[in-house]
Amino acid sequence: MSLIGCTSDCLYQKDGYCQLKRAMSSGRPSQEHPCVNYVPLASQDSGQGLADVVDADEL
Repeated sequence: MSLIGCTSDCLYQKDGYCQLKRAMSSGRPSQEHPCVNYVPLASQDSGQGLADVVDADEL
């Protein structure tokens, strides 16, 4: 286990460390946020979760 320091406004940042359990790359690195795993906090409210699927045919 490694501790990765992080102070970004990322969904996975908590108490100054990255809390991401395993590597993934859902974000897009940029000059402002060079991490490939960066997902802004606002993304959690985007309404793209399975709980928003009303009909199983929409999957």
